[in-house]
Amino acid sequence: MLLALLAGALVLATAHFASAASPSKFVAPKPFGSGLLKWPADIAVDPADGDLLVADKGTDSVWKFSAAGAYLGQLGSSGSRAGEFNGPSTVQLDSQGNIWVGDSGNHRIQKFSPEGEYLLKCGSLGAAAGQFSIWGPKGIAVDSADSVWVSDYSGRVQKFDASCKYQDQFGSKGTGRGQFVESAGIDVGPDGRIWVSDWKVNHRVSVFSEAGEFLFSFGSQGSGRGRFSHPDGVEVDAVGNVWILDSGNGRIQRFDQAAKFKGQFGSRGARKGQFRFAWPSGLTSDAEGNIWVTDPGNDRIQRWPR
Repeated sequence: MLLALLAGALVLATAHFASAASPSKFVAPKPFGSGLLKWPADIAVDPADGDLLVADKGTDSVWKFSAAGAYLGQLGSSGSRAGEFNGPSTVQLDSQGNIWVGDSGNHRIQKFSPEGEYLLKCGSLGAAAGQFSIWGPKGIAVDSADSVWVSDYSGRVQKFDASCKYQDQFGSKGTGRGQFVESAGIDVGPDGRIWVSDWKVNHRVSVFSEAGEFLFSFGSQGSGRGRFSHPDGVEVDAVGNVWILDSGNGRIQRFDQAAKFKGQFGSRGARKGQFRFAWPSGLTSDAEGNIWVTDPGNDRIQRWPR
């Protein structure tokens, strides 16, 4: 089944901040026009109710939809103040339902309550490790202890606690074992292992232990099975399937825990009803095993049923 939410332009007639001291919460303006989304970059599913949260770069917002595609609200607007975004690139939920958003253009992570109330931020432009040094966050993963793992343009992954206190990091810029040219999608599996895609030059996925030790990598540039062109989103589902969004090839590939190829779906294009994608970037799974994919080149969300 294919679910395309909405595509095209949006005009809003409401402000999202009362003042700098009144951070953003979800609001529900009445949209009009032919659609809402403009380059949806990533997606998360709330396990409590199945609602979808979509980080949309083109509107500098996080949109909220029901699983049936009904519009529920919007979080954020363009800017650099608390609760505002500049190209939100990734969105994840922790065990408490808090919303973590990678605010790429502002080089920071922002944390919101389940209702969309701004809580805190961490990061600013920089390449050194630490709380105030994030260079264009590309991916976020939250593990079972609610530690937050962030991949960024510097070719590394950093670990923060729930209060944004820096804990650790691994990876460096390069093409060697455990290195990245551009670390992108990231997820933490049920066993604690960390899976990270390398979007540029290396075109591969690397796997690390819970302690950040390099274990192995797989994939290389190409279009055959088990090969990638600009791999982006990574999802390890509840039963251990590893889904890799093969962005340049317009498809999603599935692997087992040993990185053995198990299947694929999708191809490049724009036609509805046939799982066509234009530079898909984010994916996630829901409690029923469905796979949700952001399709930014087509300004839509698609669902692959389990």
